[in-house]
Amino acid sequence: MRPNRLFIFAILLILGISCKNQLPVGGDNLPFQSVIKVDTLGLTDFELVNRNEYSGNLTYLSVGVISDPAFGDFDLTAYMLPTLLGYTTTIDTIKPETAMRLRFIIADTYGDSTINVDFNLHEITQRWRGNELSYSTELTTSPNVLSSVTVDAAVDTFYVNLPLAWSQTYRNIFYQYTANTDSSLSLRDSLYKNTIYGFAMKGVNAQAIKALQSSGISLQILETDTTYNVTMNQVGIFQSKANQIDYTNSQHTVLDTFNSQFYKFDFDVQSDDSLRINGQTIGVKNLSKAEIYFYADTILTNSARSAQFRDNSTSSFIIYNSSSIDLESKIVGNFISFSSLESNGLFKVNITSLINSVVLGYELPENESFYATIRVNDGFFGNKLIYNGTSAVYKPKIIITYIEVEEK
Repeated sequence: MRPNRLFIFAILLILGISCKNQLPVGGDNLPFQSVIKVDTLGLTDFELVNRNEYSGNLTYLSVGVISDPAFGDFDLTAYMLPTLLGYTTTIDTIKPETAMRLRFIIADTYGDSTINVDFNLHEITQRWRGNELSYSTELTTSPNVLSSVTVDAAVDTFYVNLPLAWSQTYRNIFYQYTANTDSSLSLRDSLYKNTIYGFAMKGVNAQAIKALQSSGISLQILETDTTYNVTMNQVGIFQSKANQIDYTNSQHTVLDTFNSQFYKFDFDVQSDDSLRINGQTIGVKNLSKAEIYFYADTILTNSARSAQFRDNSTSSFIIYNSSSIDLESKIVGNFISFSSLESNGLFKVNITSLINSVVLGYELPENESFYATIRVNDGFFGNKLIYNGTSAVYKPKIIITYIEVEEK
């Protein structure tokens, strides 16, 4: 027999009324109230740590020349070395007259995105390895222009034609040793390494830097019916700077995506009978949120630049928590402790989990500090102007949000 639905509803209604009468809820019926509180702690102590970061075999290959009114003059040269086709390649024949070219895919533009950009291609004249390059490493190149190209502002892919003489040199090495033996393949590889050192692409009087996808760069062998793409074996970037805007004695610090400078800071967190951050006692131990605010001076940089200036590279902010000895390995291994995306010139870095871990018993190592910078070093070029600890209004700060129970 089915139970009567009206009967069940009546029972539930009685139970609900009974519970309501026994356990009064609602702000007016309680002798206490919950109040949301926000504390602000300044981060005034900081140190700038200079580094010469690696520039080889990164995700992007930035190239071009620019005079940035907000930061200074920059000249970026892109290095690339094509791979030698393997002996077991699917190409049956490379004809003596076969043309070759380099293909590039543009990921983004830093600077004036409305203008055409000119590049010259030179031959590198020394052996090199991408993993050994830093942004200050300049390779020797031939003064002769091997090829040149004008890149239209509207395109995202462009090509640089290679001289027939270079293509024939590449072809001759490919056919030099035809036996499929270890000794023959070793001789073939050695001949290539000692003959072809790759290319250096340089910007010519432009006002834009192109970020190229490293994985999208290829040597194209243009046969009659098929185009074969050969990947790059090594890539790298050399950066030359001049006429840099000096912010040393201002309230600003310059951070760049090449991680040449880190903003180093510390703060102390203690939790015993009470929670203390930088010596200031917090009313409770259970925090709703803890964030570090970093401010970018977008007004100053935007006012110095033209309306056509484009900069999409510096929207992320990252922090490493590390000792000075372990910093290098954490950067190379991409062991980021905290990160944030920019919103209207503000980076909010959430450190709630770190504070709560201290409350649960974790102790911050005395030999570790916090190192902040703009973006992971992936070869994407960009600069950011950050307010430092000397700023009266926009200094970095810790914002603590928590709920405190008070009697009415």
